[in-house]
Amino acid sequence: MVAAACSYWERGQAGGHHGYVSAGIEQAKAVEPKFRELAERWFPN
Repeated sequence: MVAAACSYWERGQAGGHHGYVSAGIEQAKAVEPKFRELAERWFPN
């Protein structure tokens, strides 16, 4: 998930603001644990 989000930011598809790439990558890393938690609840193994 983090890799996909980082790629999204790096390609300029997150609003096109290149000045926010670093912040977007950091945000992706920060929210990954929550996404994983939700995914585990929604799609338990």
